Amino acid sequence: MVGAYHRSWFVWLTYVFIVFQGYLVHEPSMVFLFDLTPMIFLGAVAMIPLIRNSALHMIQYMALSLICFSFFGWSLLHMARFIHMEGGILILIYLVMLTEVSENVCWAVSRTFGKIKLFGKISNKVTLEGFLIALVVTLVLAWGMRHLLPVRSEQYWLAAGLVAAVFGRFGDLILSVIRRDLGIKNTGIFIFGRDDILARVDKLIFVGPLFYYVFVFLQQGS
Repeated sequence: MVGAYHRSWFVWLTYVFIVFQGYLVHEPSMVFLFDLTPMIFLGAVAMIPLIRNSALHMIQYMALSLICFSFFGWSLLHMARFIHMEGGILILIYLVMLTEVSENVCWAVSRTFGKIKLFGKISNKVTLEGFLIALVVTLVLAWGMRHLLPVRSEQYWLAAGLVAAVFGRFGDLILSVIRRDLGIKNTGIFIFGRDDILARVDKLIFVGPLFYYVFVFLQQGS
């Protein structure tokens, strides 16, 4: 989308680190290194201009590489960290269902009844009416499906509903910013009736890590 493939060093380094994180996420004993990897990646990507002895457009490619790794590597892979928890697969299903319902309710209400556009210059899919109704529906659904969680107390399903409804919109809006800035409509391979593949997972960019750390915090406090 952004032309980073013109600089293969940055592209391959990003791929290598994402694969490395894919390995770390399945090694519970290496969790400290998983959390440290973004800083290691930043240091590695900052060495490329020195190795190539070039300064032309390097800030741009360093920034693009860091965003790509942070969003689609480190951030999304937090979803896989739930696998090592009790009932982790059900937590993943729970989060995906909440984010999907929240997005579709927000979009449907915004399109049908929405008047107050919160981010009119970025996306027409989010209005105040759509956001509020989606928030209520998502919280009700989070309560109704709370039995998918290993701990069904109020703070867990309430946190999941809030994270899915509020921060799920952030991922979609961030991708809308990128699309509008580049003047493109889609961001990847198209799924009939469901936008492109990236549009199906962008909600989890923020939902995954946020709920993971909230979940860990609640468990430590209980």
